[in-house]
Amino acid sequence: MYFNASFWHNHFRSTLFVELANLVKVLHESILPQLSNISAEAADIQNQTWSGLTSSLTSGDYDPSDFMDAAFNAGYKHYSLMSGLNQGVVNLFAASLFHIHEQHIMLFYKRELRDPLRVQNDPKKLKPFHVVAHLEKLGVHIKSLPSWGQLKEIEQLANAIKHGEGEAAQALRKARPNFFIDPQLSSDPDIGPSLHLGKPLLGEGIYVTTTHLQEIERVIVAFWDELFEVLKQHEHKP
Repeated sequence: MYFNASFWHNHFRSTLFVELANLVKVLHESILPQLSNISAEAADIQNQTWSGLTSSLTSGDYDPSDFMDAAFNAGYKHYSLMSGLNQGVVNLFAASLFHIHEQHIMLFYKRELRDPLRVQNDPKKLKPFHVVAHLEKLGVHIKSLPSWGQLKEIEQLANAIKHGEGEAAQALRKARPNFFIDPQLSSDPDIGPSLHLGKPLLGEGIYVTTTHLQEIERVIVAFWDELFEVLKQHEHKP
């Protein structure tokens, strides 16, 4: 079969590869800096709570410890909430990177690998695994690409972030336990990976870092580079 691989490779370089890089850049340079002052915010809330509790007192005959716990708890509650949201945003971006990749898989499948009208009019065929099966039939063994194993781990990560505990989380926990250890606690040898996910989209149980996001971007780019190099071998065949 003939593949227009060179055209698609150039198209992906100017679209998908740029989109992935910009998504990571926006998170790192624009979004996370806005969430970086949570310690100062928590301290302000603690001080405001303390001032609010003590300002109405008319007598000095009170024990300051009566209000210290309430003020501390108010600050800690804010810090805990915002820290979880911060982690949740990074987790969300990890899942987004993979699903942008999946959307490009379907774009390529619909426009290059199959008759566009047949595929678009049959929702049952609009599944990423159909791409794998279709290429296998054409002699392109996508599962043998060097990046395939890492890409499957990224898929498991995206599914675990979306759905919480399940088969994807269990498989990923065995392959990449570091995703399940809070980086703030990773230096403690007694701390192991979380054994049950709570709400990963709120930063509970899965701890993607910006370094992980760069890794995900590299793996996705590598996958498409590898695939198109294989497809180019068919480019001039009738």
